[in-house]
Amino acid sequence: MTSLRARRSSVAAVLLLIGIAFAAACAEATTYSITSIPTRPGITVPLMITDKSADTPAPVGTLILFTGGNGQLNLLTNWPPNSDQSGLMTHDTGSTSNFLVRQRNNFAAAGFNVILVDVPSDETGGYPANPSFRRTTKHQKDIAAVIAYARATFSVPVWLIGTSRGSTSAAKGALIATQQPALSAPDGFVLTSTVTDSSDPDNVLDMPLKDIALVAMMVANEQDACSITPPIGVNKIARNLLSSPDFRGKFVTNDTDPVDPTDTCDATGYHGFSNVEGKVVSPVTAWIIGHLPTP
Repeated sequence: MTSLRARRSSVAAVLLLIGIAFAAACAEATTYSITSIPTRPGITVPLMITDKSADTPAPVGTLILFTGGNGQLNLLTNWPPNSDQSGLMTHDTGSTSNFLVRQRNNFAAAGFNVILVDVPSDETGGYPANPSFRRTTKHQKDIAAVIAYARATFSVPVWLIGTSRGSTSAAKGALIATQQPALSAPDGFVLTSTVTDSSDPDNVLDMPLKDIALVAMMVANEQDACSITPPIGVNKIARNLLSSPDFRGKFVTNDTDPVDPTDTCDATGYHGFSNVEGKVVSPVTAWIIGHLPTP
């Protein structure tokens, strides 16, 4: 007769094999790379790509991220080479980096390919602020080319996410369908810490938001003291997105102080969602997943 100990050992062995099989089924094969794509005649835009297409389960969408400031990431000069996968994965993920740059791996972990967008080859010093390059037809063509690349590469829905001045880029991309309908447009967009000050050239409220017929979301930190990104902008944008089939505005607050509470308009303060990242990434990714087409 088989002993109780032997039977338990057999069960344990079976459970171990099941666990190994489950782990293999959920294996990650994420790759990281930097490439440049043509966007306008003679112009290229560098991209940092987190590719989860070989993962199990497969990614549900692609997120194109636009940073704030002058948009300059220096992907071709300051980032590790494609041969250094670990370096590309962890580069600029520290607490002082831009919110979207440092959180890109958490967005990816929610089941998305992620693309960081650098400045184009004709604006290597960064996007001009006045007049706003982010609101130009040139910039919109660049965004459309990145969307087209994402669709051709991954064949999943594409959403745009911007933070601070990067929200102006995301909004300009959301206007592709009405302003340049022959180009590739996104499936939805998310704005965070958005510029809504009437005196700023990147003011999103100066754009024809009423024409955007996309699902949208905006997130603001209630403690954001940056003069050009007041939290009340969530309500103002909501009143202007008249054609959006579904809009969600969300306010977050810090339970602990940011890295630098005196940093009013940059990454380490309330404006940059410092020490409150999870309250942004989780609801944003859940909102997007909840609005993806049913397989």
